[in-house]
Amino acid sequence: MRRNVATAAGVLLALGLAGCSGASPAATIDSSEAASTYSSVIADLSARLAETEADSTWTIDPEGDDLGSTADGCSLWLADATSDDFTVTETGDWASLIDAVNPVLEEHGFPAVTEEDDIKGGYRGIRSVDDAGAELRILAKSETQITLEVPVTDTECDD
Repeated sequence: MRRNVATAAGVLLALGLAGCSGASPAATIDSSEAASTYSSVIADLSARLAETEADSTWTIDPEGDDLGSTADGCSLWLADATSDDFTVTETGDWASLIDAVNPVLEEHGFPAVTEEDDIKGGYRGIRSVDDAGAELRILAKSETQITLEVPVTDTECDD
């Protein structure tokens, strides 16, 4: 399904993540370069989480990446990965999840995560933002989802 950018942006605002103050870094790459640079991040993370919990299955959105408007310009949302049987949604063991994903994050240029985010609305999760402003989130409520948004320099994007 094609991402509804307005809805996604609204959900992210409603989450009320701690530490999300100030302006986002200015975009430095276009959507084509962002897709190339970040294409393996979600796949590598979902593969790592599947290794840590062999009974979980991860599905990457078959609709692929989505370019859309934000308050700051354009962003590329890479295809999300989702699992409805990954147990962090039930156990809340974010420390183990953080330990599992940090090597993958660092391999892809994201800073290590040290703690769970303070999220409102019944969600739990973590996030990491790289120097280019790409924001990776692992969120859980009734399912676990890995998302990645990259600000891009494109001047025309879908609304």
